[in-house]
Amino acid sequence: MAARRAGLLDKITIPVRTIREQDSLLALALLSEGEQKAVIQKYLRYLEQKQTDSIERAANAADALAAGNTAPEGPPTDWYFANPMLVQQGLADFKRKWGTRPNSDNWRRVKTANVQTGMVKTTEKDEVVEHTGLPTEASLLAAIPSTVEKQQGALVKIRKAYIDLANGYVGDLKDYPSGLHTLDTMEHRFGAHEYKAEATYLRYRIAMEQNRLSDAQSLSTQLSTEFKNTKWGQKVAPAGESEVLYASNVPVSSFYDETYSYMMQRDYPTVLKRVREGQRQYKDPVYTDRFTIMEAIALAGAGDYGRSDTLLTEFLSTHPKDSLKDWAEKVIEYVKKNKPAEVVKPVITDSMARAATVTKSGSQSQVQSPNDVAGKENKTAPVIPAVYTNDFNNFNYASQKLSVNLTMLQPTLGLISVKNFQNANQARIYLNAVRSSPQLLKEYKQGEYQLLMITEENYRKLEADKSMEPYLQFYQMNYK
Repeated sequence: MAARRAGLLDKITIPVRTIREQDSLLALALLSEGEQKAVIQKYLRYLEQKQTDSIERAANAADALAAGNTAPEGPPTDWYFANPMLVQQGLADFKRKWGTRPNSDNWRRVKTANVQTGMVKTTEKDEVVEHTGLPTEASLLAAIPSTVEKQQGALVKIRKAYIDLANGYVGDLKDYPSGLHTLDTMEHRFGAHEYKAEATYLRYRIAMEQNRLSDAQSLSTQLSTEFKNTKWGQKVAPAGESEVLYASNVPVSSFYDETYSYMMQRDYPTVLKRVREGQRQYKDPVYTDRFTIMEAIALAGAGDYGRSDTLLTEFLSTHPKDSLKDWAEKVIEYVKKNKPAEVVKPVITDSMARAATVTKSGSQSQVQSPNDVAGKENKTAPVIPAVYTNDFNNFNYASQKLSVNLTMLQPTLGLISVKNFQNANQARIYLNAVRSSPQLLKEYKQGEYQLLMITEENYRKLEADKSMEPYLQFYQMNYK
């Protein structure tokens, strides 16, 4: 676990270090030669002081160990390598005299031979720098990008580090705000660059994860048009030959279920790509109609309400008695409720006013009238669970002819109700079946939704009041 965490942090720290180092070198390149040497000499003094402090700390640690060593003296500790205190003292003495030496065989003998044969000719100052393991002034000066070509190379390293850093934030740490900030900084510094397609794709991923569907759709369109010949554009492009081959070898039911799972994840570009491919590859009329409804849902989820409304209207006109009619009507209802032009000024209808008048006393009815099962969701777009619930009913409770309604009580509070139960026992059985089918609400976390029962009278009052709290208190007192 620690190794994995260290590996993840390396994907952040290494690019950050690269950016800082290359920016520092580019800043040095703007100075005169004298100013560069002054900065380097100051840096070398800093390294020397840091090394001296390290050696002193090692020596102090050895002295403290020697002072605090209460082990009994005897033959077992007389041998050098059996006595930790002697080993630490020897290590400290060696570092004090020789500094940090490379781990190589016969280093002292090789050094002597080189000096005797004249292979290495260095000044006394260079000898000290080499023995201490610190960089030389000449090597640091050589690292400064003094030419235009070297400066361009440093900028290439910086841009590569920025995109690596963004990938680390988005793909590994799931830190989307930091990833977006990194991309914004890169865009501000460089404008047009060679990683534009990859940066756009990362922005698309962030928008999808943050549920900014209109932004995701816009970025997907940009990838498909401006960068369609890159691997990043192909990730959101219409299906290619490989997916055509895949679809032709997979049963339509499996392909449909996989596409449904993408819809539950709100990956609408992938859903649109797959439903159109499914319509081309499979000739099953039942699934062709389902793909049509799914395409309309994906368009609505991506914010393209106009095309979604047109597609559903055409479907209802050509399939007036189709079993998917209720499903299509619920999606149309959702589209009409969420069009920007219709959300500007909410209107209280006469039916809502009448419902409010009937229950204006504020009391909650406990009459055993036909019961509903309601699911309260703290999401802005619960149409997908509503559709999935309708599908669940068609497959498991077709004989009861249940109906599913979606009501937005508040902008962030939706109510999905299942109606037409004959009594409370039927409603309880259905409620238990929903609880045992986690795929219905798998995109929601625990606490983001609540399942409960409600009578028809109380449901009308709830629609009129647009508030869940009074009924939740009543439900806790009488049904729990």
